[in-house]
Amino acid sequence: MAKRTVSGLAVVVLAAVGCGPPLTTVSGVVTLEGAAVPDAIVSFFPTHGDGQTAAVRTDSAGGYRAVISPTEMSVTISLPRQVKEIPQPWRPRSMSPDEWAESLPPRYSAREKTELRVTPQPGGHVSVDFALTTE
Repeated sequence: MAKRTVSGLAVVVLAAVGCGPPLTTVSGVVTLEGAAVPDAIVSFFPTHGDGQTAAVRTDSAGGYRAVISPTEMSVTISLPRQVKEIPQPWRPRSMSPDEWAESLPPRYSAREKTELRVTPQPGGHVSVDFALTTE
């Protein structure tokens, strides 16, 4: 009897995997004052809590490509820079908050202040370039 219960559960789980709206691909270029922004972190957060978060890093030309939920998304773009040097033998795997600072204005980098939004349709591709300014 235990085998049948486990098998039945597996069938239900596998059937549910394909349910829900198809994901959407979004891609584009991040620029700051017209120049490409390499190594920025582009994060997508569902505005109304009805999707999954996603984050990607821009390439050397400022390009990004992410697979996101087809719902209204708030977007943050972060570009951390190191502000405190740590000797190599003691450097941890990641920097602590006192060792880095944000390079971009909060209207782009802070989740609670971001002005950036994208609303993709299910199962397609959308191209969104983010032209950031320092002012």
